[in-house]
Formats: sequence, C-alpha cells, structure tokens
Amino acid sequence: MMKDKKIDSKVWPTLITLGNLFCGFLAISYIADEKILAAAWLIFLGMIFDMFDGKVARMTNGSSDFGVQLDSLADMISFGVAPAFLMKTFIVTEDFLWSQKIVWGVCLFFVICSAVRLAKFNVDTDENDSHTYFYGLATPAAAGVLASLVLVAKTVSIGIYIPENTYKISLMITTVLLGFLMISQVRYLHAGAFLLRKRSIFIQIIIYASLLALVIFYFSLITVLLCSGFLIYTISGVANELKIRSNAKGDDLARA
Repeated sequence: MMKDKKIDSKVWPTLITLGNLFCGFLAISYIADEKILAAAWLIFLGMIFDMFDGKVARMTNGSSDFGVQLDSLADMISFGVAPAFLMKTFIVTEDFLWSQKIVWGVCLFFVICSAVRLAKFNVDTDENDSHTYFYGLATPAAAGVLASLVLVAKTVSIGIYIPENTYKISLMITTVLLGFLMISQVRYLHAGAFLLRKRSIFIQIIIYASLLALVIFYFSLITVLLCSGFLIYTISGVANELKIRSNAKGDDLARA
C-alpha cells in the first residue's frame, strides 16, 4: 500500500515534466511548418511546466533521480533543440547575406552548450541544495532570450527600426554569447524559485492567468516587456560577476 502511494506521488510531477517535453516537440513541429510565433510561445509554455514540476514533486514527496533525469531530457528538447531550430529557421531566408553553414554552426554550438549545461547541473547539484543560485545561465533563460527576440521581431516589425540582416547578425552573436554563458561560472539567481517561493498553487495560477490575459489584450507590449525581462536577467548575472571580481581584486590590492 505504501509502495502504491509512493508511485502515485511521482505521477503528477512526471506528467508536468512530460507537458514540457510535449511543448518542445510541438514547437519543433510548428517551426518545421514555419509557424514561428506559435512555436516561440510553446517554448514559453514549456517554461511554465518546467517551473512547476519540481515544486509539485516536493509538495507530493515525489522527488526522484528518475524525475531529475527526465526533466533534463525534456529541457534539452524544449530549451536546447527547439530554440536553436527556431533561430535557424528565423535567420535563414532568401535575402540573408551570410552562409547557411555559419548559421547551422552557431545553432549547433547553442545545442552543445545546452547539453553540457544540463549534464553539468545534474552532476554538480545535490538533492538537498537550496537552488537559490545557479552557476551558468540556465537553459530555459537562454531559450527565453532567443524566443523573445524572435517574438519581438515578428510582432513589432523590427525591420522598421533596424535593418533585417543587421538584426539577424546580432541574433547570431547573441546565440553564441548565450552558449558561453550557459557553460560559464557566472552566478545567476534561480528566478523560478524566487517567483514561486511562499506562494500557494492557487495564487500562482491567478498570476499566470493574469499574465495570459495581458498577452491576449496587449500582445505587442507584453512581447517587448518579456524580451526586456530576459535580457535584463541575463545581463544582470554578468554585471554581478564583474562586480564581485572587481571587489575581490580591490581587496587583494588593499592587502598588498
């Protein structure tokens, strides 16, 4: 009877993780059909599943090594392969000036860094860790930057303000930088744990329902704010790391 109860406690977090995996697969399918906007939003939907599976596992005492490995596999699809494929499909058009091989290489680099980041997290992270901070940009955050930049380009007509090829080249550079940040030792606040901390499931559902309503009624504004949020989060980790190193260097000089 106890064994059955333990198995049941793992069902809900597993289903939520599989929801993330489903979003990643569906995003890739939509990208193949050139449904770029829908694919980008599916990546964000996958993030919501990813934020909740760990919390539900802890609430139901359903945490397990199996769940950790399954979560990483789902993340690899949703936040490694899907955003890289999204970027490749968005960038490579008939009027793009650079070789497709360069774009493929950049996107492959992002996928490789995502795999390394996830594997490193699984090896280095203890089950009892507080997860307040991560070392290296998390794959969902990196995927969020790319997906939001594509959303902005599609919804705000970015070509009016920036030449299309210039924007695409900047996206390629951003993709490479995100790859390096994922495998770096730059420390980042665990945004998911911070947002969900000390809030009931009911309150969290209200928050996300409100955000969904804002997306529906203020689509362009929300995409810009979403993109800004991911970029600020990514840059904040680098800025904080530079500040820490600068302070450490100052302390060393003071001792000398």
